[in-house]
Amino acid sequence: MRSDALNNALIETSKSILGKRINRKQPSWVTAETIRLIDAQTEAKARYKKMPTSKGKQRWRDLQKQVSASFERDQAAHLEAQITDLELAAHRREFGTVWKIVGYISAQPKKPVKVPKLDGSMRRATHC
Repeated sequence: MRSDALNNALIETSKSILGKRINRKQPSWVTAETIRLIDAQTEAKARYKKMPTSKGKQRWRDLQKQVSASFERDQAAHLEAQITDLELAAHRREFGTVWKIVGYISAQPKKPVKVPKLDGSMRRATHC
């Protein structure tokens, strides 16, 4: 009994001090504002699913649009930073860094693309 009370007290205190640990698989360039919008959109979706109303649906859709726009802004800002780093490395004549950044920016897709052959069969392409 006493250890349960102590355990519960420790858990509650750690939640209030440390906060809830959230496992997300977001790219490193996603800003805190975008993550906040994602959380708000998830909450709006849950509210809409629990009690469907037209106002709730509209709120959810508006947040979806805001999340998409925020992702695009974050991605553009990240790409601009990469291009700035690329130009700086080229100016310093650090060609290894230049090629590393070029490889990162023009990365191949993880899944190979299937390309139809003339005979109708499919072939996996290595380049897009």
